[in-house]
Amino acid sequence: MIILPAVPYEPILPLRTGADYIASLRGRDLPVYLFGERVAEPVDHPMIRPSINAVAETYDLALREPELAAVISPFTGERVSRFLHVAHSADDLVRQNKMQRRLGQLT
Repeated sequence: MIILPAVPYEPILPLRTGADYIASLRGRDLPVYLFGERVAEPVDHPMIRPSINAVAETYDLALREPELAAVISPFTGERVSRFLHVAHSADDLVRQNKMQRRLGQLT
């Protein structure tokens, strides 16, 4: 049996910035290991940070280009990142693909 550490519950919030996302990761004391060694603060590790920055860009893109990277959630009625949105139509999939292409250009 695998027991995962408890992660503090965060209620669904409106769109936030990439900086907010990065700040939310800091100080969580998550058991992250790289090459067999524990990483004290993954946010500051040079091999992990590029991945964190790429995810942070999804938040920033949703704020900078909402017509491309944000959508109104049918579950909450709030504007959310299209990156996290569950597609409900062919149009959703096309828009999601366009957003992913844009993220690829930026990261």
